[in-house]
Amino acid sequence: GGAVSNYFSALAEANVALSVGLSAVSSLAAFAMTPFTISFWGHRLPATQALLRTVDVNFWQMFALVLLVLIMPTVLGILFARHRPVLADRIRRPFRLLSGSVFVLFIAGAFLANTSLFLTFFDRIAALVVVHNAVALLVGFVLAKLAHVGLPERKTITIETGIQNTALGLVLVFSFFEGLGGMALIAGFWGIWHLIAGGLLAIFFNQRGSYKTA
Repeated sequence: GGAVSNYFSALAEANVALSVGLSAVSSLAAFAMTPFTISFWGHRLPATQALLRTVDVNFWQMFALVLLVLIMPTVLGILFARHRPVLADRIRRPFRLLSGSVFVLFIAGAFLANTSLFLTFFDRIAALVVVHNAVALLVGFVLAKLAHVGLPERKTITIETGIQNTALGLVLVFSFFEGLGGMALIAGFWGIWHLIAGGLLAIFFNQRGSYKTA
């Protein structure tokens, strides 16, 4: 999760405080789980095992990068908002625009560097990303439903489960996998798709705001 999922939660009239809290917790978890997961699963599949031998995937370097990209901004943002709330509110919009612009540049770079691959494998990439995102959103909704939480919380958990941090994914791909075409394209297309899917879902939730369920 991240700023995008927090924005979608606000648009959906969900529980924004819960959204920010879940993003913070998932960021803290990603601090250790991202390098561990890539290393653990990558060495258990023959194709990815061979791939990991051709690139330099250092667990501790990835650990440090996740710390720099996720944890430090989160902690600094929380401390800044707590101790300088007026200034934080004043600069929130400019920083949101800046971060959005950087995000778009990341995605554009991924596509420009791998245009031929994208045109060749678009159908496979699109299907993979769309199905993965749909499953994630559905899992989030079902788990929230089973937990018998309120409607705002159900919206938040659905969004937080289905919207991931694309910027982090692209940073990892270009830092540790030498901008590997297939990985960069999947992360880049994911970045575009989750804005579309998340935005449409947030608008749908917003329009159904008056709907109450047990």
